[in-house]
Amino acid sequence: MPDHPASPRAAEPIPRVVAPGEGIVGATDAPTLPRVEVKLAASDGLGFSVVEYRIPPGFSPPPRLHRQTRENAAVYVLEGELHYWFADGEATATAGTLVHLPRLGWNRWANQTDAPCWILAIFSPAGFEQYFLELSAAIASSVEDPATTGAAIGRRRAHYGDEEQGN
Repeated sequence: MPDHPASPRAAEPIPRVVAPGEGIVGATDAPTLPRVEVKLAASDGLGFSVVEYRIPPGFSPPPRLHRQTRENAAVYVLEGELHYWFADGEATATAGTLVHLPRLGWNRWANQTDAPCWILAIFSPAGFEQYFLELSAAIASSVEDPATTGAAIGRRRAHYGDEEQGN
């Protein structure tokens, strides 16, 4: 990971380029799980984070509505498609579509196709990107044990303010 020099004065930010693979890459390379690369994190001091996801065909997080209690999110589909469910309906987001997920808005998503999907997600305020990095590390270290993975997900959801409907 390259160094990201901080400006000596906040009034003079330093522009930079984050090339493919130069962000913070999640720990798991399992072909059935999303690949996560954090392009901008809370530590970059911008007040928002940017996360790139490469979602394999047929992948779905737990099939329950959830919401972030602290962050707003915007998801831009670069390639492929994702199906979204909301408290009041559903939609399919294809390449070029932006999905706005306001704080406290119930949603869930899945890649229901036979093709990979590539998205860019922006979270504001920053911080929720750490959930994905911690989760990928937990999954990478417990691929053989679904019960351990489920417990890791539950602890991290609570810590980062991600609520499941009905809980």
